[in-house]
Amino acid sequence: MKTLLKILGIIVLVVILGIAFLIWRFDPETLGAAVIHRVNQNEGVDITAESFSLSPLKGLELQSAQATLVQDAGTLNLELERLLLEHEFWPLLQGHFVVRQIVLEAPQIELVSAPAEAETVDGPSSAGGGGGQGQKDEAAAETAETAESGGLVVNVQSLRIVDGRVVMRTEGSEKAAVEIVDLDVDFDDIVLDPTGASPLEKIEASGTLKAAEIHTEGISATEARGGISIGDSMIVLSELGLSTPIAQLSLPSFEADFTGSPFTYQVEVAGSVDVNALMSATTAGYGPASLALRGTGAGPDLHDFVGEGTLRLESGTIPSSPWLALVEKLLGASFINGAAYQGTDIGLGIGEGRLDIAPFELTSESFKLGSAGWVDLQGPISLRLEVFAPRDLMSIGGVTGDVLDVLTDENGWLTVSFDIGGTLAEPDVDLNTTIFEEAAKSGLKKGIKRGIGSLIKKD
Repeated sequence: MKTLLKILGIIVLVVILGIAFLIWRFDPETLGAAVIHRVNQNEGVDITAESFSLSPLKGLELQSAQATLVQDAGTLNLELERLLLEHEFWPLLQGHFVVRQIVLEAPQIELVSAPAEAETVDGPSSAGGGGGQGQKDEAAAETAETAESGGLVVNVQSLRIVDGRVVMRTEGSEKAAVEIVDLDVDFDDIVLDPTGASPLEKIEASGTLKAAEIHTEGISATEARGGISIGDSMIVLSELGLSTPIAQLSLPSFEADFTGSPFTYQVEVAGSVDVNALMSATTAGYGPASLALRGTGAGPDLHDFVGEGTLRLESGTIPSSPWLALVEKLLGASFINGAAYQGTDIGLGIGEGRLDIAPFELTSESFKLGSAGWVDLQGPISLRLEVFAPRDLMSIGGVTGDVLDVLTDENGWLTVSFDIGGTLAEPDVDLNTTIFEEAAKSGLKKGIKRGIGSLIKKD
């Protein structure tokens, strides 16, 4: 028993001496300086750290680190309390510090993009310098030489971002165009190419990402989750799913190109939309709706995104809502609320920060609704609504029967138009009086003289 205890004691002593040797062999400050030197050799990259610590079992920590990456597409600023370079233990015993995983804990990442109106310069970028075989050989030789100094060997297999925050804004603006909160990214199968002309060309990786929240102008999403890959100055997202207050969406494809200034991207969006929530309905009624949209953009500002698509609205009933209550009050009738309608396709366009709605119709047995206009992503709306229904269903206050008779077609139907402003939650609805004014000009002044004044008044 005593012999066993002695053996265990010797083993413990050897381990302690081994760890002490490793700490002496790999001085944290020297090793940290070697890491920073290696990274800063890349064009446009500048990284600093206040202090370093080394754990033989965990790895090298860079504490209070800051980094800047300058590219044609913009400037990336990074701040984090802790950057961990995890290593392989057995090579450490042989005198080599082999980095296999990089962990960024709670990083604050800011991407400052060049304005969208900036011109893209053709030809080789300053970061690339034109390339060439001689330059590639030089870079490869430099990498091998640096790897030998201080026992540092870079063989990164994975990279993790934990609890990160990303802010994207346009140069000259302090307002965030995009904010991503609680971002987690796991990159696997990393391939480092020292011959790449820029930092984004020197890495290829694929993995997964998830984010608790994504905020942009007028739109907020949660529970984002999907695939991500990096390579050739491109960032590609695949099958990214996310939720908004009115929709469950997915991005079948998203490709961002960081070779130009500013960066550009193309995206496809699909998913289901809750039209009841979208239209601020007070009761359920609208049928299921599916969205298909695609577009392109430049930089992080949503005003520089242009797209088009279709919203397929299935059959349902028209529910009560603030705008409908005002419309039916002006019509002097309540035949719209609760009426069944047939499904329809609605054309959509996006540009300059607003959603353009192409003319469409909702058809019911006893009437039709036609609408077109736009909805600003910040909330304001400008819509034209036309109600086409039998004259007998409407009793517009202040307008005589003679006027309505003249405006009624041969089938006994009458069209009344409304202008809707404000927001969908708090709309302003005005009866468009043009049709009545034209009737007055045709000689029906007597019937409309006292009616037109009351039509344009709102209680």
